[in-house]
Amino acid sequence: MKQPIPTILCLLLAVPLFGAGEFSKKGSDYGASRVSYAVIPAGSKPRVTYANVTADTNAATLTFFAAADGVLLAATEGIAGTCAVANASYGLTNGDSVVSRDVSAEAYELHSVAAADTNYVVLSPAPGASLAAGDILYEVAADIVLPCGSASNETRHVEIGPGLLAVGQAQKPLLVQLTGHTNSVANLNVVSGQRE
Repeated sequence: MKQPIPTILCLLLAVPLFGAGEFSKKGSDYGASRVSYAVIPAGSKPRVTYANVTADTNAATLTFFAAADGVLLAATEGIAGTCAVANASYGLTNGDSVVSRDVSAEAYELHSVAAADTNYVVLSPAPGASLAAGDILYEVAADIVLPCGSASNETRHVEIGPGLLAVGQAQKPLLVQLTGHTNSVANLNVVSGQRE
């Protein structure tokens, strides 16, 4: 089977398929409506230069999360959300935030670790599609936190940028999360930028 020359060169040179260029992602709700998130896929280094959010609290924050090295799933996901990983060496614990990567669909989702043992972790919420052997989990930790709330506690749109807001890591996803407070409105309308 013939492979297009650019694809062959990318594979030979280990150039990320998500190379230089612009990106734009819309946020998704995570559990309660007070959290909205977007995941910039792994690839070349993302530089976030713009975000548009809707929030109704002065406590709203836009947080950029750095990802640790990914851990490969050893087997297909068992009971919804139960993933086989060599956790003894990776060290995920209850309450950790993780991003799952369905490699075949290049789909990313945010989860919390509900339970962890030496050979498995349980993700909550369970992934939207069953994860398979070779898919990846990335533990994420807050890196940059920007206040973006409404001083008057009324619903309003807030634009942040243009300008450099955050720089992600090459070959790792970048989680961007807008958090309000209980029973508040928090929508990450769009986050965008360029890849190096």
